[in-house]
Amino acid sequence: MGNLISLFKNNKDHFFHSNNTIGYIGCIGYNNIGDEAMYQAFKKTFSQFKILPFKNSIKIRIFEKLMFNRNIYRAVFLGGGTLINFTDGYYEMLKLAQKHYKKTAIWGTGIRNP
Repeated sequence: MGNLISLFKNNKDHFFHSNNTIGYIGCIGYNNIGDEAMYQAFKKTFSQFKILPFKNSIKIRIFEKLMFNRNIYRAVFLGGGTLINFTDGYYEMLKLAQKHYKKTAIWGTGIRNP
């Protein structure tokens, strides 16, 4: 029971919404000015939505099942920086989002020369 309570406490922004939430996959929170600028521009452009960093964890999937298969995210975007053909897994995270959420898009993302 303690794990379930901490799951809610640590992810409360993801759980209480009106299906107006967009997940954002990107290199944010690492003081990279370009990626942070893209994230801020995205939030400003889509200000009518609640924008949250995308979390693709088993805990989120379990919660969605408990909520009668209601998706937490309305859509998921891959945004900012050089994230395609990059080794940190951002593009793979987008592919997982495409399987589960269907509505995905790319926002100003660069492609690394292999």
